[in-house]
Amino acid sequence: MTAPLQPPSPGLQPARDTLLSLEEVHKAFGPLQVLRGVTLRIRAGETLVLIGQSGTGKSVTLRLLIGLLDPDAGRVLFQGEDLAAYDEVRLTAMRRRFAMLFQGGALFDSMTVGENVAFGLQAQGEKDEDRIRATVQEKLRQVGLPGTED
Repeated sequence: MTAPLQPPSPGLQPARDTLLSLEEVHKAFGPLQVLRGVTLRIRAGETLVLIGQSGTGKSVTLRLLIGLLDPDAGRVLFQGEDLAAYDEVRLTAMRRRFAMLFQGGALFDSMTVGENVAFGLQAQGEKDEDRIRATVQEKLRQVGLPGTED
């Protein structure tokens, strides 16, 4: 991504309903400059798709948005607060509101679909099996895959 996704505007204030935003974000890995001055605002309830060729910064952008990477320059904001000010406890709580599907469908092939979906809940400390089962069923229904747990 060599150009801003949304052109910055002097004095532009984030909308009250902005959930996540990047402000003039730069990110490089060694000599490879992946993002150069990217500005992006995502409103609460908005659906957004990032499309582009391999190596254009889509995954880097997503990792920045949920605090898995830090920008080299610029700011990443969650509900108007800079993620740079978050400690690990606050970052973990914020990340629980998001999900990220890895490229190539990185599922555990030794586990069922239901077990794969439940894995994240269990990793976050959920112990109630009935609650896990109900959440797995609901999430699979939401993505058009009801009844595929096994």
